[in-house]
Order: sequence, then C-alpha cells, then structure tokens
Amino acid sequence: MIPRDQLQRVVLEVAVASFGNAGFTRVQLREAVEVHLRTNHIWTPADDADSQSTDPKSKGHANIDYCISDLAHLRLITRIRRNFWRVGADETGDEDAPPDRIPTTVLRTVRDTALARLIKAQCKHLCQVCHIPLAQADGSNYVEAHHVRPLAARHGGNDRADNIIVLCPNHHALFDLGVPEFISPSVVRIAGREFTLTPEPNLAWANIKYYNTNKIGNKKAIGGKPTICK
Repeated sequence: MIPRDQLQRVVLEVAVASFGNAGFTRVQLREAVEVHLRTNHIWTPADDADSQSTDPKSKGHANIDYCISDLAHLRLITRIRRNFWRVGADETGDEDAPPDRIPTTVLRTVRDTALARLIKAQCKHLCQVCHIPLAQADGSNYVEAHHVRPLAARHGGNDRADNIIVLCPNHHALFDLGVPEFISPSVVRIAGREFTLTPEPNLAWANIKYYNTNKIGNKKAIGGKPTICK
C-alpha cells in the first residue's frame, strides 16, 4: 500500500481539488481518494489485501480513514458538524484575492496552504537542505514551503506535493534567486557543493526541468558566491 505520509498528501490534495471550500463527509472524501488512486494506478487490486481493516469489504478504506484522522489531528481539516468536514479555514486560499507579500532578499509570494503545512510537519519543520532548526520564541521551528515551479500564472506551477520542498529562509531565498541546480530529484548543487534533500521529496521531473531551465533569479544580486547554511 502507498506509504502513509504520501497517502496523507494525496488525501489533502484530493480534498482541496474535489471539494475546495465546500464541506464533505468522510465517505465522500474516502471514495474520491480511492478513485484518484486507482485512476492513477497508485493503488492496485494487489494493494487491497494490504488494508489495515479486518473487514475485507472495506479494502484499503481503513488506511484512508486513518489519514483523514491524521489531518484532523494536525488541524488541516476541520469538523464542522457530525461526520462533516472541510479543509481548514482559509487553507485553500482565495485565488481572487491578492496573496500577502513580505520583504526579503526578493519579493516572495506567501502561500501557507494546508498541504504546505502537512509537508512541513512530515519534514519535522527542518530545512531539507541544511536540516538546521530555526527555533521561534514558542519553541517551534520555523521553515518555509518553496514551490519548485512557481505558482504565478505565467509559470503554471501547482500547489501539489510533487512541487514543494521545505526550506529555511536562507535556502528559500537562494532558490528564489535561481542559485541552486537540481542534479536529481533529491540532490541539488549550491556554490559547487552538492546537498541531498532529506527526507527525499517526491518531485515531478517536469517541475525540476522547468526550474533548471527557467531560473527566476540573478546570481549577481547576491555577489555571485552566496553565503549558505553549512
């Protein structure tokens, strides 16, 4: 069966894509996820026997149910009444309203979506490049979600797990400036040094190719040899 952390991402992606800001029942979401998995050949009949349910008729539904509970525990989906849910308030974003922007080395679009929060949690709120914790006043670690292929309409990027990596602010700025280069889906080269992204992301090759081919930034903006986390 599909690994649980990957299944969590699929469940959240399907919830946003299928229902948006509308509500849904657990059964509706579960069935939509199963259709997605089977249509994309991620979940095959061979996986049915691997269900954690004792009821053979439920097939792999138990696995999906567990992931729905996981997302509720992480407050990424919200119960609005008995057995009726929605993606957490303001988590899907309002495409008609301009997103907030914050000043950094470059001007970056801030989109802290439910999916981004889930991936941050799965990465234990550590940068996938340097793995250095950046503690906030409340003791939690601060990281940012970076979309490898930007979400701006002219780039055509999607808010999907196969387009997101988790980075500290320094490495996020470097990616925005187009400094790193992907050697493989899990290895990047920065200033002549190779870094392995851990945990290994599940990036789509199309997004990696787009990033490497259409780097947005200008290396000269930070002196050619940027200071990076070590």
